[in-house]
Amino acid sequence: MKYILSFLLGVSMTSSLIAKDQTGNIGQVMMVGMKGTSVNDNSDIVQQMKKYKIGGIVLFPKTEQYPNQNIVDEKQLKKLTNDLHYYAQKYGIPKLLIAVNQEGGVINGLKPEKFPLIKQCADAGLNKSQKDIGDSGDAALASKQSKCIGEALKSYGIDINFAPVAAIEINPDSDVIAKWAGVMVMMLSRLQNF
Repeated sequence: MKYILSFLLGVSMTSSLIAKDQTGNIGQVMMVGMKGTSVNDNSDIVQQMKKYKIGGIVLFPKTEQYPNQNIVDEKQLKKLTNDLHYYAQKYGIPKLLIAVNQEGGVINGLKPEKFPLIKQCADAGLNKSQKDIGDSGDAALASKQSKCIGEALKSYGIDINFAPVAAIEINPDSDVIAKWAGVMVMMLSRLQNF
């Protein structure tokens, strides 16, 4: 309950800060989500970009469970990111950052079957889960996968990947931790220098 309350207080405080902001600078430190797979002059996100100079947008895959999300396939994503950058430039946003969650393994905003460059990474064995990379202790593999996925995301207009840099498996009984974590404490020093 305290986390929900903290979130609600944060949203409330952020909303009142934005409302009081006369310079347009508050929006530059905000990263928000959006609905839909395309934008135009009348889209809610475009209006927010115009009014608040939003600094970042995080995109999620459109699925049956989440039909209002943003990512469908390569052609659509490239158009969406190009259009978002167009509106950022039009409304004087210095650098709009676009983010996804492309961790590898099963946690992927861009699925290999719809994104050829991500498929190339997967075919080369460079789409492993963060847990598998951590368990392997292979710093070269971590570096190669990061580079392959990073270059693919850049070609699609993505600036930030919310993949974990280092996670420690504290509770092996937790499904969430077991899926997303896996870098052992003793491996941190070896992998941090790649």
